[in-house]
Amino acid sequence: MKQAIENTTTATQRPMPAFRVFVSSTYTDMVPYREAIRMALNKVDCIPYGMERFGAASIPPLDVCIEELKKSQIYICALGMRYGSIDSETGKSYTQLEYEAARKMGLPTLVFLIDENKVKFNLSEIDMGELGEKLAAFKSEIKESKEVTCAFFDSAMSLQESVFRSIDGEIKRQRIGVQGEVASAPIDEYVKGEIRKKVIRPNLENMKWDDDYGKKQEEYEN
Repeated sequence: MKQAIENTTTATQRPMPAFRVFVSSTYTDMVPYREAIRMALNKVDCIPYGMERFGAASIPPLDVCIEELKKSQIYICALGMRYGSIDSETGKSYTQLEYEAARKMGLPTLVFLIDENKVKFNLSEIDMGELGEKLAAFKSEIKESKEVTCAFFDSAMSLQESVFRSIDGEIKRQRIGVQGEVASAPIDEYVKGEIRKKVIRPNLENMKWDDDYGKKQEEYEN
């Protein structure tokens, strides 16, 4: 009986799993921007997940990306001036394929585009020719989309601030049938404890608690 009570107490004290956010972008030209995204997500109880955390796998890279997308609750795409590595079968970049897969899955999608009029670039950071044309077409598709509202950034700091505000708003939009206290609760209150239980997405409710989460998050932050 005592053991049952202790088990129940432990279960009720466990925090709800954090939102898992898939971060998509090219890499070498976007390292400081990906770090800015990671910092913003860590402030709002989200787990950033992207290529930095991919391990070796017995399946193609695109399949790995799709697997990780399916485990995520929110998708972030950040585009600079490079189109990125190309999938040989489709002729599209992995970043674009991840975006299309996220849209097809119905994942909440947040897109951030670099402000080409305000940022100075090195030639090594810019794709020219066919890749540049594909990138321009991809950006135009996003800008003209009636389902996604993109934001622009001109520095790592402006991106971090924009991601923070956007994730704040997205988590609030994911509330399910909650009124009153949650509507006025700041993000650091409603992403934790009892209020968080009410706003969680259905697929997140079904996630199993990961006893290694605290350890993994700590390692990722260091």
